[in-house]
Amino acid sequence: MTDAIIIQVADAIVEAIRAIVLSEDFTVRRSYGDWNDTIENVDGLMVDVVPAMFPSTLFTRGSLRYICTVNVLLRRRLGEDARIRSGERFDQGRFENAAIDPYVNDLQTIHEYFAPSQPGKAGRQLASLPDAAWQQESANRSTFHRQLLREFGQFSGWNALVYSVSRAAGS
Repeated sequence: MTDAIIIQVADAIVEAIRAIVLSEDFTVRRSYGDWNDTIENVDGLMVDVVPAMFPSTLFTRGSLRYICTVNVLLRRRLGEDARIRSGERFDQGRFENAAIDPYVNDLQTIHEYFAPSQPGKAGRQLASLPDAAWQQESANRSTFHRQLLREFGQFSGWNALVYSVSRAAGS
């Protein structure tokens, strides 16, 4: 049985992300996003590719057009040394901008990797799914998750990548 189209798109995005150079080495995987889970026991940058939704419309006689939204979540546990010092002790909530900025830059890098280079041009083609077309609705959705950052010292930010794929109905 062939995987659902949203799974195919997510897997193709995982493969594409492996070619990107980010601020540090990273692990990329397709998952069903434990968005609010902390990553206490994980060292390094995690990139989760999460199938989100794939509504369809009738495209042509006998074919459907799926609009596949896949969220790309960046997560990184920050050390206590990244917190702002208040005298002799660390402030309990705030982090140095320099500790967070690289991951915000990584979000932009991922977005720009998939986006078209010029108006009117197509976005990045997915090598393992060449008939998928990048959609303008792709965007950065959250630069960081304030609660996870403040309470657990974890950077979490995400982009939504949107691709359309047409398939024969019933295939």
